[in-house]
Amino acid sequence: MTQEDNTYKNLMDALEPEQPSMRFTKNVMDVIEGMEVAPVSKRYVNPLVVKGIAAVLILCILISIFVVFTAAGSLPEYTNKLPQHFSLYLLGINIVLLMILAERWLSSKKRIQDLQDNR
Repeated sequence: MTQEDNTYKNLMDALEPEQPSMRFTKNVMDVIEGMEVAPVSKRYVNPLVVKGIAAVLILCILISIFVVFTAAGSLPEYTNKLPQHFSLYLLGINIVLLMILAERWLSSKKRIQDLQDNR
């Protein structure tokens, strides 16, 4: 060890950890008590995030519709056990899912508007 290291070690050994005052917690609580509470945020989720997720879902639905219509005549042999109008079933399921998504999106917009009107 060098002389500097020994000096540093001796200084650190001589120091004692500081203790907070007896009323430290009470003082902090008194300061916090005087502060004003921040108002509740109106929006917890960014609307662009919701629209982005909806856009991705709609894009997936459109791509699946495209794939169903373009590959409807060229189903592989192992899919002979599928119903004759399998592509129409897929299209119907996707349309129902799109309608559910649209209903939830519109009802959430209405709920947000109602909350804003009540404030």
